[in-house]
Amino acid sequence: MVSVAVIVLSLVIILLMVSNLFVSASRTYRQQQKVEVTEAQEAHTADTQGLVLVHTQLGMLVSTRKSLASPGFTLPPHWYSRLRTYVSLILLLMVLITFCIQRGLADGTLQNLSRGLTYFGSTQFSTNDIRAAAHVTALNASQQLVRISQLDPAQYNSNSEWNTWAYSACSTASMTEVFDAYGRHFRITDVLAVEAQIGAITPQMGLLDPSGIQQTAAQFGFKTNWGNSWTLDQVINTANSGKPVIVGFPPDRYAGGHLLVVIGGDSTNVYLADSSSWNHRALTHDQFLQWWAGYAAVVTPE
Repeated sequence: MVSVAVIVLSLVIILLMVSNLFVSASRTYRQQQKVEVTEAQEAHTADTQGLVLVHTQLGMLVSTRKSLASPGFTLPPHWYSRLRTYVSLILLLMVLITFCIQRGLADGTLQNLSRGLTYFGSTQFSTNDIRAAAHVTALNASQQLVRISQLDPAQYNSNSEWNTWAYSACSTASMTEVFDAYGRHFRITDVLAVEAQIGAITPQMGLLDPSGIQQTAAQFGFKTNWGNSWTLDQVINTANSGKPVIVGFPPDRYAGGHLLVVIGGDSTNVYLADSSSWNHRALTHDQFLQWWAGYAAVVTPE
């Protein structure tokens, strides 16, 4: 962090010195122009100034006026002395910046700064997001998926939004987890704004219809392959292939109903990212099948 501060301070000093040089040169140029204009006016008003009498062969006197050549733009000696001083200081600062960059690369400061800037600069959907999504697909989005707690106040835009939606936003949290696994950087509030606007979710009922996942995901550039009669093997195989699968536990099988993400599985367990306070990470096949009725949605970039 110290290295970054030194680099920024050095760059600011360099910019100030360069600006000072330009301002000084401009001021000197304007002053010299004023002097030249004044001298020209004085020469014009003098009746005899610059006149030369020439005696011709015919005995006539011819008067001619000497042209006063205007000197070119020159800077005073002290300006060049200042220029040499500034150039020396700039070179020293550049050496200091180089040293700090090397030190920053060694201790990881610049890498951390780069990651921070990347995070704050990637909150909007763009073409770069699509490219990143395609890249993560090849790397296995199931492994990239990070659980998000739907009860985390930092995932919401305000306390009021948290109070209204925190306990009914499991579908929103699941989509946010999947979107981010494909290279996006959304919070629950970003996805919730769209999901609520299209009428796919309410605070009282949560997700109103399974098709709401598809409708919401489409607004973020994702396509959805979903159905109500998937088999457990299909879900596990899809998740193991690198595509997270959103599944639903209906209210008649799971108190209050719930949606969560399957990120893999084996012959014994199903591995999950559960946004609720229960935070189920693994369920046996038998337990999973008791709560699950066959709904699954695979959300992938278009």
